[in-house]
Amino acid sequence: MSSLVVVYAGRQLARYGDKISEGTTISKIWMGTFLLATITSMPELVVTATSSLIKSPNIAVSDVFGSNFLDIAIIGILDLAFYKVIRGPIFRKLGKEHIITLVAAIFLSIIYLFGIYLKPSGTFLNISYVSFIILLLWFYFQEQIFKAQRRGHVGKTGMQNDLKKMTIWFIMYSILILISGIFLSLSAKTLSRAYGISDSFFGGVVVSAITSLPEIVVSVEAIVVISFDMAVGNLIGSALFNMGLLFIADAFYIKDTIIRHIDEKSIMILSSLFILISAYTILSIADESKKKYKLNSIVIVTIYILGLLILYENSVRL
Repeated sequence: MSSLVVVYAGRQLARYGDKISEGTTISKIWMGTFLLATITSMPELVVTATSSLIKSPNIAVSDVFGSNFLDIAIIGILDLAFYKVIRGPIFRKLGKEHIITLVAAIFLSIIYLFGIYLKPSGTFLNISYVSFIILLLWFYFQEQIFKAQRRGHVGKTGMQNDLKKMTIWFIMYSILILISGIFLSLSAKTLSRAYGISDSFFGGVVVSAITSLPEIVVSVEAIVVISFDMAVGNLIGSALFNMGLLFIADAFYIKDTIIRHIDEKSIMILSSLFILISAYTILSIADESKKKYKLNSIVIVTIYILGLLILYENSVRL
């Protein structure tokens, strides 16, 4: 039930967010990378924070990297599923601005990988210095990408009254996402025990799939209306947004820094898979060849499937 509410509310949030942007100076690619990415990432925010509060660190952190891994895989899945709509590889139709966002997400992931491996002892308010570094760099990258991708356009006039109504609905659906996300995270740990799988696998695969449903819904709709940059910007922007949640996970894990209490091996595998699939996506976007086949998308989907098998083999409790 929680997942259904997340999907419905996330779809409504995206719809009202899209309408609100029509009355402002927001471009399509900027709207996907920032506005829609922030909206559709709200379930990850709630699940990460509440999982830390209820002492489920593996679900909190694995949901971040699992959602990111899935978000990038969705690009390939949509390219293959909507081949009649896209008419050629989707990567040939994307702006190069997406590369900057992916590079930033990869860089933050590498820093976290080093943090997991080194486990530095320094903390402030029980929050690791690694988390503070990621937060500061996250803000820096967001600012730079905001400047690079911002493209002003004239918004529609005479929308003041409509904007007020849409903002009210926007807030209401945001609250609905928050409530359903709390119930989702509370049930996640119980379900992982019942099915005999680790918190890391459950958070990185099952919970991340549920919390990524709003991104899927929004991106599918964007593909249908031939707004490819918005669709991909939503997915890649969500991945970068989620990296900032690593600080939230640490801050809400009250008793200690969260980096000392996660399943080191599982999180390192999951974050490495995200780095791998993102790096290949960057190469796909940067590819200037005139390929008409969708080999790049096939490789991306294959990486995701093989990654799931690796995670499962690592996480099943014998």
